[in-house]
Amino acid sequence: MSTAHDHPELATKLPLERIYELCQKHGVSELSVCGVDCEERPAADDETLFLVTFKDDDFGPWGSKLDELENDLSGVMHRKVHVTSRRGIEQSSNAVRRVQVLGSAKRIL
Repeated sequence: MSTAHDHPELATKLPLERIYELCQKHGVSELSVCGVDCEERPAADDETLFLVTFKDDDFGPWGSKLDELENDLSGVMHRKVHVTSRRGIEQSSNAVRRVQVLGSAKRIL
C-alpha cells in the first residue's frame, strides 16, 4: 500500500501502518485526514475527521463499512474519530464546510 509521502509529517502524528492495515481490511481506495495539526500531536479532545472512498463505492449493507472503519480507527488512534464519505463532502450544499474540510485534507492513501 502507498504511504503518505506527500505529507511525511503525518508519520509522526498517526499510526500509519495500522491505518494501512485497516484500509486493506475495509476495502478503502482513498483515505484523507483533516484536523491534524502538523506542528504538534493531536490532543485527546481534538476532533479528527477522515474522508474515505471505498473500492467500487462499496459502503457495505446500510453503510456499515463507515461505522466499522470509524470504530477501528478510533481504536488505533486511542480516541474518537469521525469517518465520512469524501464524495459526500464534495457534494455538500454547505460551501463553507466543503471548502474548509477539503482544504485541510491530507491524503494518507
